[in-house]
Amino acid sequence: MRIFDKKRIEFKKPFVEKYRLTITSDIQTGNMPIQSKAVIRWEVKVKSVDENHINIEIIMLDNELIEYNNPLVKSMADMNKVLSGMWSELDLVLDKRYKLVKVNNLELLKEKWEWIKSEMKNLLSEEPELISRIIDLNDRNFENQDVVVNLIQNSEFFLIYFHHVFGSSYNSVSDRVKNKNIFNTALIDWSYRVDRVNTSDDIYLFNVEGYVETSLNRNWVKESYKAFTHLDLDRIQPVMTEEGEYRIDEETGKIVTAYLKKKEIAHPKILHGTIRYELQLEESEKKEQVFNQTQAGREITVEKPKGDNPSHSFIIDD
Repeated sequence: MRIFDKKRIEFKKPFVEKYRLTITSDIQTGNMPIQSKAVIRWEVKVKSVDENHINIEIIMLDNELIEYNNPLVKSMADMNKVLSGMWSELDLVLDKRYKLVKVNNLELLKEKWEWIKSEMKNLLSEEPELISRIIDLNDRNFENQDVVVNLIQNSEFFLIYFHHVFGSSYNSVSDRVKNKNIFNTALIDWSYRVDRVNTSDDIYLFNVEGYVETSLNRNWVKESYKAFTHLDLDRIQPVMTEEGEYRIDEETGKIVTAYLKKKEIAHPKILHGTIRYELQLEESEKKEQVFNQTQAGREITVEKPKGDNPSHSFIIDD
């Protein structure tokens, strides 16, 4: 019989649930606001839990951009949606720190990439340089299993679900980890503190706060923001924050709801971004129609989010 550490945040037994992640982005670059909202749905099946490993199956059910104010966002989202088909079925083994150690269905992922690649080759006449670059990159990725493991480990599901929370003791600070900044121009060292706030009969509440460990000095600014020529880099003093809240079922260890907000301010008016993520069990949310026909396939006006509700980056992460 497994003995669980009461202070560790971890799965305690198998379960099957459907989750919905809403990602809302509000990015300002120069005089161009870029706003979007996307919804991803997964079926999550924790098949086994023992002292050292967790076997989890993750099936992507939907991946839809439902609001946007810029055609570039739609183009990027369409490409990402095609590529996400490679990762739509994952059978994974995690260690007790909730790090990915094995992909059980790697051959299926390779097969799916071959299907996607054949479809993309039909698009070469439309975007020849971009399509060729994407095909070459993914061909190289599948040559090395460690690269595939790293890509999955840094996917949106891992980012929001486990996020330096699972596998750790609460009321403690994590080891340093590297994450890309919102503008996808640099890797930043972060540490995270997870505190248990209170408990009800069956739900635990945890607060998560990120701390930047990288020195955002003048050299870092000039290297990381050099593409943004409208900035006076000698006067930039970037601020990055990350905070979240996790509600976790005491009996199983599964997430009931999770919220995460990432923010980066290089300049308060002309270069800043906020991304909000909200994850919830589908049974716990109001049944609202998010994929309605009035939104599908056309550009719409996006109002700025009111209060701290969730978000999504339009940048393809390679």
